[in-house]
Amino acid sequence: MSQTQPGRHGGLRPEPHARVAFLRVTLALACAAVPVLALAPVPGFADDEPRLVRAEPGGFVVTPGPSDVALDLYGENLWDADRLWTERNVRVYVRHASGDEPWQRIFTGSGDVGEGAPEDAAAALPHGRAIETAPDRWRFLLPAALWLDRKGSLEFRIVKGIWRRSGETQWRFQEIATSNVLRLPVAEAPHRPPEVREVSPALLPARHDGGAPPTLWVRASDLTLDPEVRIGESLCPPVRVDVSLDFIECLVPEAVLDRPETYEVTVRTAAGAAERGLSMSIVAPPTIAAVTPEALPAKGPDALVVVRFSGSEPDTARMRRIDRGGWTTVALRHMEPGSARLELPAALRGLAGEIEVELGNLAGTTRASLALCADEGPNPAVCSRGAGGVPAASDVAGAGFPWPPAAAIATARTSAPARGSGR
Repeated sequence: MSQTQPGRHGGLRPEPHARVAFLRVTLALACAAVPVLALAPVPGFADDEPRLVRAEPGGFVVTPGPSDVALDLYGENLWDADRLWTERNVRVYVRHASGDEPWQRIFTGSGDVGEGAPEDAAAALPHGRAIETAPDRWRFLLPAALWLDRKGSLEFRIVKGIWRRSGETQWRFQEIATSNVLRLPVAEAPHRPPEVREVSPALLPARHDGGAPPTLWVRASDLTLDPEVRIGESLCPPVRVDVSLDFIECLVPEAVLDRPETYEVTVRTAAGAAERGLSMSIVAPPTIAAVTPEALPAKGPDALVVVRFSGSEPDTARMRRIDRGGWTTVALRHMEPGSARLELPAALRGLAGEIEVELGNLAGTTRASLALCADEGPNPAVCSRGAGGVPAASDVAGAGFPWPPAAAIATARTSAPARGSGR
């Protein structure tokens, strides 16, 4: 098939589809010869959003009166000092944190907006005014009678915007980015020591792994700006203080977690220390030292078993036949420090074998075993130890529950916190 046809002046010219292919090749070559320009990202408002970081002071005391109090707000991207008028495109708002009170604008001293149109200051001046401005800081004077008249918290935020002309002589402020909210407490004037009302959690497991410290939540009255929490003689470093809700969160120190015992939690402020603290306990897994009797007849009714242990007191007890598996929760009754009695259900008896006993608490579990001995057939090795035969259930169920004179030492197996496991 011919690829050319006669031209206007008698020459040959390409057919239409051939011309299209030629143009495509030419365009591809031209594009390859031109360097590709990488498009720089257009700066968006998300990269320029303001952020409040901290304030000085970090809180206030209730001060009803005609005076003004100074406040420095520190942040990032508050405004760009290299750009004309951008500091005038920022507004600062404040409100009482309680309830649904509206945000109130603080006067930032922006003057005009670049074209001689003054910003309306009448609505903002009564709420406070800026006296110093920097790209990372604002200093304000706030009327105490308006903002420090009650206990609670104040919330601050910054809004960036742009000024747009509205008509020939009017301007309007259009919001484009808003900062996070920074909350500052307003506490009652210190006039009495705090009162500790609640500590949570009241039990914590002992730890020696060096992991992240747990958090202790303490509720107390009359917290001022610098409360101090102590667990025994150890300082509990605060991570959050909310005087409006009367609580402190602090990190339990390693010195406390390493020593299982009961501690008193107290709070101190500039007005003094709490007269009375509340207790919290650090618990370690119990360790079984002895199970008595170490053997029982295979057949019989419910029987009582005495367990001696060391470490922290257990709060749960379970039993199971080693040859059957499933655990049975049994009653745990403390007799004296370091000993408890359990009831072996008759349902676990009937055949020779071994009964596994488990004690547990918040920190972990420990296990030991006792034997069930039959008159005939294979028996656990303990059934043939010594002389005098196997003690009956009545030997350990007498009045007063005396400790048997010849308690056998059981081999204890202590596990890490694995309560509720089916092992």
